Amino acid sequence: MNHIPFIPVSRHEYNIGFLFRDVVREYPNFPAIVNESAVISYAQLLSTVVACAKRFQVLGVDRHSIVALNTGDTPISVAVMLATSLLGCRMVTASKILAKQDLFKPTHFIRTADAKGKPELGFIDIDESWFANPDKDPIKAADELPGYENPDDPWLILHTSGTTGRPKFIELTHKIVTDRTAAVGIDFPLAQVTCAMLFNCTSRPFYARVIGALLNAATIVESSDPSFWKRCGVNTVFCSPGQFETFIEGVSFSERFKKVEVSGAKLDNAMAILLSKYFDNIVDVYGASETNKSFANLVTVSEDGQVRRRGKKLDSEVEIVDGNNNLCPPSITGSVRIRNGYIVDGYIEAPETTAKSFKDGWFYPGDVALWGFDGDLNIIGRDDEIISFGGVKIDAQLIDLIIKNTSGVKDAICFKSPKSDRNEILAFIVFEDGANKPFCVSQVRENYQNHTGLPCFLGRLHEIDEVPYNENGRPMRTLCQKMVQSKSARITAIDTK
Repeated sequence: MNHIPFIPVSRHEYNIGFLFRDVVREYPNFPAIVNESAVISYAQLLSTVVACAKRFQVLGVDRHSIVALNTGDTPISVAVMLATSLLGCRMVTASKILAKQDLFKPTHFIRTADAKGKPELGFIDIDESWFANPDKDPIKAADELPGYENPDDPWLILHTSGTTGRPKFIELTHKIVTDRTAAVGIDFPLAQVTCAMLFNCTSRPFYARVIGALLNAATIVESSDPSFWKRCGVNTVFCSPGQFETFIEGVSFSERFKKVEVSGAKLDNAMAILLSKYFDNIVDVYGASETNKSFANLVTVSEDGQVRRRGKKLDSEVEIVDGNNNLCPPSITGSVRIRNGYIVDGYIEAPETTAKSFKDGWFYPGDVALWGFDGDLNIIGRDDEIISFGGVKIDAQLIDLIIKNTSGVKDAICFKSPKSDRNEILAFIVFEDGANKPFCVSQVRENYQNHTGLPCFLGRLHEIDEVPYNENGRPMRTLCQKMVQSKSARITAIDTK
């Protein structure tokens, strides 16, 4: 593989900050981050990293600290991330999700001028004074920083998506991050990649790709202008399907680029066809915060619009199994499980959820999938989107769609009755303004009968002001069940079926 090897030369062999310092030694003047107003070299970025680390030390940050960052500034986000590695402390993104949890408490809240923050949290502002007196030799200054005590010490605290209503967090150790970065090094041929990203600059997919880029002397282009990407020589774009769809609605996009890597959501045929207009190569990556990149589909679109997917194994074991953990042959639906050398141990202070998702060295992400005949991984949905009655599996999203397509219905979500003795599906409905609710209800029931033919009864329907979705847009069906059980004030029964 043509990328910088992670050679164990010191106690810092698994420290991303010190590995970045080693790259700076070899490529001090190479552009690390480029935007419309500046070109930041590798040496300049390390200088910013060291300045952040030294200010953190003045603020009392040590190996026992947790730094929470809120920023929309890409260079600062990268610098703070690397600075926390050099200090051996932990780091987390300061977000609304963080505020809702009581699993851990950050010791230092940091932000830039563009970011908001609750006054009671005592946010410390990053300003120009932090960088007024840069070290003349940032490499030597970095050498003097403590780093971790042990490579298995936790470093990055990440929030993962959930559908139960309670935030889940994991911790990535220094060694896990380093091993994951080595695994994706093949995506970053040494000093040959110039990339743009649509991910938020404090998100996990952003940090994962930034670390891979910087440890392999790539250039990161910070811009939302495709013509600027072209002038900078961008050859790789990282994004989710939804991000690209939103992005292209707001820009003039006539350029063509070598490669796009999409992740974070299912890539449907329509989006694949759209991407093929702008990129020569489409790589659809499957993975999770718990496991890193695990599998990829190489996607091509023929001149007549036919989409083909060909599976590409990465360094993870990915299997599709039935309820007895037997391997499913191609075209047979089952549950995905993943195993590699850098899976996390579980979720912070969540033993039940950990026990459900981590079993015998495998991670079960909750995805339902099947293998295509070209070895492609086809994600059908999620376990929590499948409702089972007497061995019959029902796609909850299909029922959602039937209800949503009823005149007068603005949004809807269905879910299995929380009462184990009830062979029925319940639903929450958001009505359009001025809708005739009794008539809507009758139409929903009629449409359900006419279009499903399912062996389960459509039970009581409830009105709700807003359907609960998680931060990734997934409907929170388990939370809906809990709302029914607790007789939440947010819902109102609208019939007595």
